[in-house]
Amino acid sequence: MAVSVDIYTRIAHPIRREMILYLGEKGPSRYTDITRDLHISVGSFYHHLRILGDLVEKGADGRYVLTPKGYEVYKMILGGEEPIGRLQSLIKPLNPIYDVLSLRPLLKTTVKGLKGEKVLAVALTLTVLLASYEWGTAAVLHSAYRFQQPVSVVLTALSILGLWGLAEAMSRLYKGRKTSLESLIGVVIAHIPILIYGAVLPMLAGMHEAVGKLSYLLAQLMSLLIYVETLSSVRGLRMPHAAAIGLLTAYIGLLILLI
Repeated sequence: MAVSVDIYTRIAHPIRREMILYLGEKGPSRYTDITRDLHISVGSFYHHLRILGDLVEKGADGRYVLTPKGYEVYKMILGGEEPIGRLQSLIKPLNPIYDVLSLRPLLKTTVKGLKGEKVLAVALTLTVLLASYEWGTAAVLHSAYRFQQPVSVVLTALSILGLWGLAEAMSRLYKGRKTSLESLIGVVIAHIPILIYGAVLPMLAGMHEAVGKLSYLLAQLMSLLIYVETLSSVRGLRMPHAAAIGLLTAYIGLLILLI
């Protein structure tokens, strides 16, 4: 399929791409299901539906479905013609591993509207800060540091605020979802693997050095992927943007470590 500039313009917004992907995967769907599952308002749905134009149509039963042209665009997004799509198709066999390391299924549930998300966000944050205090570990930008109290707690809190603030700023820049509390939950969860590593570090001391290094790399990788998936699944950013932002935070963390 030869894709015009107009098509790329119409699917430029992450919500419109998600609508195409949703209909491509779910098939005919009612607008109530689409707005609920994608966590968008009815007004936003109709706004983006109007821009999608002849890629989506409404059936006689009132459900929305991709047109043949829309289905071609769906296949293109999945990996038919975009370079990024082709890359995604190549790494598709690794998706189950990515799902586990990034906690994608868990993070996707936050997009669907958790009940009591304010309480959960506060409880998770306090639990992580308490763990930082108890284990004497500061989780800062996907890296672990040992400090005397209360320095580790302060640095962990600053890291949470920094990554959350970056997610907020990038979401506004790339017109992502307005899911601030949900993204805070994702950011807090991203700090947990680093803190767990800090907790088991004394047990790793008696093992081979390679075990400790691999454990640390796994914790860092999980922390990074959870943050990237938070930007993607929760805030609705395109994966290339989410990955680039995540790698930037990891790079800054490495610079801090070297300093």
